[in-house]
Amino acid sequence: MQNYSGGEHKSGSGKGFPKTPFEIHQGQVRQEFERLHSDGKSLLTVSDLPEDKYIVFCGLLELTNRACVHFELKNPTQKTILFNIRTPISHCFFVKPHVGMIEAGGKAKIYCTFKGKCHRVPSDYCMIYSIYHIVIDEKSTALIKEDEFSSSNLRAVWNKKGRGVEIKNILHLSCKFDEKAKPEHTLQAGPLEDSKGEPSNTPPSATAKGRRLQKTPSVISTEEMPKTATSEKTKKK
Repeated sequence: MQNYSGGEHKSGSGKGFPKTPFEIHQGQVRQEFERLHSDGKSLLTVSDLPEDKYIVFCGLLELTNRACVHFELKNPTQKTILFNIRTPISHCFFVKPHVGMIEAGGKAKIYCTFKGKCHRVPSDYCMIYSIYHIVIDEKSTALIKEDEFSSSNLRAVWNKKGRGVEIKNILHLSCKFDEKAKPEHTLQAGPLEDSKGEPSNTPPSATAKGRRLQKTPSVISTEEMPKTATSEKTKKK
């Protein structure tokens, strides 16, 4: 989104146009995201993303109708961390895996996909992937390892430890779009088709409607962002 100051414009005939009656700014919504990102108190870190906070979808979308970005989610702590990812509110966004565990010093590969036929992509900074995470104990870690090829134990531990509580550690990653740039990552086929996210069965926050940051004017504060991790789409299932 560009800043338009509404200055006088000249046509080819030399006639001037009056100033536009409004100004469009990206500053407020970007500043809101920057504050949201810094207030998340994230224990996890990311790599392969610009400034470690932006998911940039490139090469949109005429031929494939989708774009994929993948990055590494890292756990630099000495604790085992369980994470649950909430996708942006739009049904065009997917993630895989939706829930996972990262042991001390470990990492996980995360795939984010934008897929959908549309006449315009969403505005930068307004769509956010939120990675909610909690520290789990050795007993919970052992339970998850008993069935490492299924998400059932992961989800069971999340529902016991993360459901119905205010989660303090959240990593917010904002979506940006570059239609002209070439994709840096290979588009994923097959598994990502059903990667809208597995429901966590965590009750949605009463303020979940405030997840999408607004532009002109920008009115959503960080206090209105969701406090628990579940996808908005699970409410409809």
